[in-house]
Amino acid sequence: MKEEFDFIEELNLLARELLAFRSNDLLVNFETGRVFPWEGTQQYLSNDLQKLLKESDKTAESQGINPLCLSEGVIKTSFRDKEIACPVFLYYVTPTLSVLKEEVQWKVHWDTCFINPFLKSMFKKDALPYEENVKTHWTNILEQAGCPFDPEVKYLGNFHPYRYALLKDISGLIEGDKGKKLDYLFSNTGSKRSETNMPNGYLFGVDASQNEALKSAFRGHTVVQGPPGTGKSQLIGNLIGKALIDQKNILVCAQKKQA
Repeated sequence: MKEEFDFIEELNLLARELLAFRSNDLLVNFETGRVFPWEGTQQYLSNDLQKLLKESDKTAESQGINPLCLSEGVIKTSFRDKEIACPVFLYYVTPTLSVLKEEVQWKVHWDTCFINPFLKSMFKKDALPYEENVKTHWTNILEQAGCPFDPEVKYLGNFHPYRYALLKDISGLIEGDKGKKLDYLFSNTGSKRSETNMPNGYLFGVDASQNEALKSAFRGHTVVQGPPGTGKSQLIGNLIGKALIDQKNILVCAQKKQA
């Protein structure tokens, strides 16, 4: 008997994986050279700081999320038998470079304050990083747990808060109607799927294996994988073309922004 695909359970598994932090994660432990002490809204543009900004731009281009943040407060504790120092609150920042003056101006978006997702996981609180008055709420939690911190200790770094964005989206899907609709789309349950006509012709040339993959995709769930240059993009283009000719709605998504 074919095992049914449970889309909601897969979302729950993904959420748990996102909360599986590694000890070398910057959200878990600061590393020398990867963060810079906060010197105010104007700072000398050193070579190391330029490297940090280039890494931030690269991540934003590939993932669509800016990882550059200002941290506020540090908690020293232990994680997996290792002493760690992790940030408490995070704020998004926007840099403005002046190469001639060799300086960078920082704009801190103070209204974007959110708690370090690692601390949420550590204290077994709700995975979503949003609460009303998050700063006061979490300051009280940490003080009650015997984890005071100095809010004047601030650092700049690529803290990669993509977990924040992904966990928020995943939780919304799990709890909302959109998740149920996607579960119907990806699962094998529900009413019988309407068949799609296969008009003759392709947008791009296909070989025998791609032709079989296209036919399989119109019959049901299909996974196509292969190294670069094997025609996966052309296959997707042909699949979209076939669906549009048959006046079908089609959803296309990709992991990276360039795609």
